[in-house]
Amino acid sequence: MQEQQLDGAGAVVLMNAMHSYHNLRVLNLTGNSIGAKGWSAVATHVANPQACALVSLCLRDTTGTTQGAMDIGKAMETNKTLIRLNLSDNGLCEAGVMGIVSGLFENGTLKCLHLNRVNGNDQAAAWLGMLLLRNNSITTLEYDNNDCDQCGSARLADALYRNTTLTKLHLERSLTLRAHTTLRLAMMRNTVLLDVRTRSVPSVADESRVRELWTLTPEEITNENRAALNEAKSRAACTVWCWELLPLSLGLGGVPQDVLRCVVKDVRGDIRVKRLEIAKRTLETDANPAPSKRSRTEGDSA
Repeated sequence: MQEQQLDGAGAVVLMNAMHSYHNLRVLNLTGNSIGAKGWSAVATHVANPQACALVSLCLRDTTGTTQGAMDIGKAMETNKTLIRLNLSDNGLCEAGVMGIVSGLFENGTLKCLHLNRVNGNDQAAAWLGMLLLRNNSITTLEYDNNDCDQCGSARLADALYRNTTLTKLHLERSLTLRAHTTLRLAMMRNTVLLDVRTRSVPSVADESRVRELWTLTPEEITNENRAALNEAKSRAACTVWCWELLPLSLGLGGVPQDVLRCVVKDVRGDIRVKRLEIAKRTLETDANPAPSKRSRTEGDSA
C-alpha cells in the first residue's frame, strides 16, 4: 500500500475493511497523505484487540500530525500485537512524541520504535529517555535528524545506566556536542548496546578523509595515520566511541585499538558492531603474538 495516493477518507475505508480481515500482519502506508483523519482510523483499529493482528505498522511520510500521534499513543496502551512501529518523516513535534511515549509506558510488546525526522526537540528526546527507564521491551530506538541537547541527553544517559534491553540506538545528526559529552560515559558503561550510530554534519573533505582512513587494515594502521584520523574526526565533529565502548560492551577489557578496528567498521561517524566471531578470532591472535626480533635474539643468546 505504499504511495498509492490514499487520502484520509480512503484510510478510513481501508481500516473498516480490516476489522473483518484478521490475518493481516504487516501494514505499510508509506507515502500516502492520510493525515490526522487517517491516523485516527488506524489508531482505532490498533486499539481493537478483537480486530487487530498487526505485528508491524509503518506510517512513514503520511502527513501525520501531533493529534494523530496522540491517537496512536492512546491505542498502544491496549495493543498487544505490534512489535514494530515506524512513524518517521511526520510532523509530530514534542507533543506528538510525548503522546507516543505516554502510550508505551506500560506496553510490553513493542520492540522497535522509529521516530526519525519528526521535528522532535530536546524535550521530546527527554521523553524518550523516560520511556527507556520504564519500558522493558524496546530493543531498537531510532531518533535520527531531530534535536537532542542538555535535557534530552541527560534523560537518555540516565536511562542507559539502568536499561538492560535496548541493543540498538540511533541518534544520527541529532546530538549537540554537549549532548555527546553527556552520553559518552553512559554509552561506555552500558553492557547491552551493540549498535550505536551518531554523527554531526561533517565537511565533505573531512568526511572523505575519515572514510579513507577507516578502510585501512590493522596491519596498515600506524601512529601517523591514526593521528590523522583523530584530527579529521575532530574537525568533522564525528563522535566515535568504538575504541572505548566496545571492550565494556563485550566484556573484553583492555583490547588494543588495532584489534577493535577489526571488530568495528566506522564510516562517516557511524558505529556498527560486527559479528562477535571476528572479535574472538582477533583476540586469539592478539593473545598469542608473534615473538619480536629482540625476544628471539635474547632466546638464542640464552
